[in-house]
Amino acid sequence: MEPRIQYAKTSDGVNIAFATVGAGPPLVWVSGHVSSHVQLEWEQPVIRGGFAGVVSGGMRLVRFDARGSGLSDRHVLDLSVNALVRDCEAVVDLLQLDRFALVAVETERSQRSPTPRCIQSECLASCS
Repeated sequence: MEPRIQYAKTSDGVNIAFATVGAGPPLVWVSGHVSSHVQLEWEQPVIRGGFAGVVSGGMRLVRFDARGSGLSDRHVLDLSVNALVRDCEAVVDLLQLDRFALVAVETERSQRSPTPRCIQSECLASCS
């Protein structure tokens, strides 16, 4: 049950690393910029156990490293919420997902950083 690392290119040319594991309805997991590394997270037993629970529940887990983090392009200037939405769109479009569940976990980036609910709403509006 090892995820396979793949890459999607955003509309503004950034390479986004993503991994999928499992079968069934897709669940897209959006992590914050600081806390994302699809390969290293899978190697951590506690984190892996949580993700394995999603997969054993009959879902296809889709995770990606936002731009500037993990295995995605690191030297980027735009780390805005709109950029995160483009990252999500690139992965969802490449996988040709018409419908999917979305979990958004965001870390604080600045005083003006939106709440997870804002990010979830923007990704749902743009990616679904």
